[in-house]
Amino acid sequence: MRRNNYGSRKSEFPGEEEHVEKFFIVGMWVIFALLSFYIFVYWRNREAVKDKDTIRKTWYLLYVLGALVYLTGNPNSLFTSWQNYLVVLIGFIVVDSLIFLSIYVSKLGGNELQIPGEQIERTENYWISASGKVENMELVLNSYEYMRYTRDEEEYINELDNFLNEFGEKESLFIDVLPYHTEKTKDELLESIQRPKSKVERILDTGKTYFSPKDNLMLLPIFVLEKSYIAKVTTEIEDIEIQNIDGNIINILLMTYVLAVEKPYHYEGGVEHEGE
Repeated sequence: MRRNNYGSRKSEFPGEEEHVEKFFIVGMWVIFALLSFYIFVYWRNREAVKDKDTIRKTWYLLYVLGALVYLTGNPNSLFTSWQNYLVVLIGFIVVDSLIFLSIYVSKLGGNELQIPGEQIERTENYWISASGKVENMELVLNSYEYMRYTRDEEEYINELDNFLNEFGEKESLFIDVLPYHTEKTKDELLESIQRPKSKVERILDTGKTYFSPKDNLMLLPIFVLEKSYIAKVTTEIEDIEIQNIDGNIINILLMTYVLAVEKPYHYEGGVEHEGE
């Protein structure tokens, strides 16, 4: 092996550097073609390239692959020409920011960045959805015919279930009020969830809401008649997304129900009979 003027080793095999140069030229054209294809597909149908994380991982994998190929032919270049690797890495980061993350500089020399258009659109859609949910909640609160009295605990819970589903129907949601105050009722609920039982139980036992966007499922702990219940929120419509605000609205509806409907005369630990 012999060294060139830059300190890196020259190959003793004639034509090896030429092959490496051809490899990088072809590689650059392949990368250009892939980026062009990505931009074209993104322009025609954004949903088709929705999973950007995988594409970004592939993008940086190409950088590592190129660096390894060059290092294989020129091992000393990592120490003698490290600036070249740095320049290429910066180029990859810039392309990643502009194309995959949709970030662009709004101030020359400043740190402020514009919010990507997709994020603005998602935020607007969320507020529109939240506003609609609040309007439906107000409609239910003002139009529902509250049952003033209930005969027993079962009727009280059933009426609460009906009340919550008045809101659920308007949002294409199913809201089930399920008991969660005995080992049997806990096991029955947890067995119906296709998730690690211990994880779900640990979250619910601390009084926190279990929320699974992937399963479109929410389990909201509530306290009714001095007992623990779970408001199970589900939907069968794929386009409907259960949101955290649904849990907040359910809590507001529950508080209204407790104030509007008197507790039944017959419930454990409750009110005594009239005249006693």
